[in-house]
Amino acid sequence: MANRIREDIRKLILDDLILIGSVCGGQIIVEFTKRVCPNTSEDTLSEIYRHMYCFDDWDYPYLFDQILELGTVPDKDFIYFCEQYVHPIFRRIIHDEESYEEIDLTLKCIDAINAGLSDVGLKLSPESQVAGRTVYKIIPITKGYNEPIKNIIFAAKYKPDIVIDDVLSNGIRVVKANGALIYDRGIPAEGISWNSLLEWYKTFNTASAEEAMISRFKQCLDSEAEKLFLKAYISYINKNGKHLPALIPQVYLYYDPQTQDQRGLKIFEHQKMDFIMIITPSQRVVIEVDGKQHYSEDEMVPGTNHKYFSSPKRYSEMMKAHREMSLAGYDVYRFGGYEFWVNASTSEQAIVEQIERFFSDLFNKYRIE
Repeated sequence: MANRIREDIRKLILDDLILIGSVCGGQIIVEFTKRVCPNTSEDTLSEIYRHMYCFDDWDYPYLFDQILELGTVPDKDFIYFCEQYVHPIFRRIIHDEESYEEIDLTLKCIDAINAGLSDVGLKLSPESQVAGRTVYKIIPITKGYNEPIKNIIFAAKYKPDIVIDDVLSNGIRVVKANGALIYDRGIPAEGISWNSLLEWYKTFNTASAEEAMISRFKQCLDSEAEKLFLKAYISYINKNGKHLPALIPQVYLYYDPQTQDQRGLKIFEHQKMDFIMIITPSQRVVIEVDGKQHYSEDEMVPGTNHKYFSSPKRYSEMMKAHREMSLAGYDVYRFGGYEFWVNASTSEQAIVEQIERFFSDLFNKYRIE
């Protein structure tokens, strides 16, 4: 897979870091290299020490470009380099001779890295602290969704009965689930993986829990296209690991206790989403598989025996809902159900492979191994 962070962007970042100075941050070159590029072999580390201390015939541009090959290593390795480069273990404090003040060059390094990564939608952001000093992690620039997740109502074939049991704090209580599952364990920093969702599901069904959970998911899906999408996901995690974010089906994102006929108007275009992934507490991915009902009327065409005629109104309503989710911080991906139509020219296997490539690209975007 091609690197998202281009070689020219990397060169600009590395050149700026060298110009800022204090590259090793008070550490010896070998310890610095082991920290920022942990896969460096012992033989290479010995050569680095020999040429940069004993002979002094290698400079930092040569080290970064020719020896560590930071211009072409996989994105995950370059990102790790950047995160470790600004780790508090490196002290880049200089003293201004005129003002007698201390200047922290690490802040300039962060600015230089962020200036380069902004072109690919990434940035260094404070993550935690070590001994009172900030540790940074590279994340997508998109802010994500700020409100915490209290519970997830999903795998719903029929609408659950929900009431507000604390109006002042907007607390809800599910009176009757009607077959829906309610996840209320809270969201860990690493999001909800398939494995963690399965461990939760085992509290309901300990025997053949994974088979039972997959069967439950299939039953709640509305179309063959959605079932094929789930099948492709299961195939993907079986090959690549069940630590990956869970594909959670039929999730209520909005909720109106009344039907459209009861209310006389539609409050929400769609109340439940086909699939959601919780990458982190704030990074949430919505996946919609659009059938005919998303862009056509399901009534008879006047004067004919045909149904499903094109509806600009329905299409615009769908686009409006998409915008609202995106502006709220959800990462929304839509598929046309036609993409998953098995026919004489397109096999099921070809469609599964196409969906698996999507998951590979999606997880690469979020830097999920």
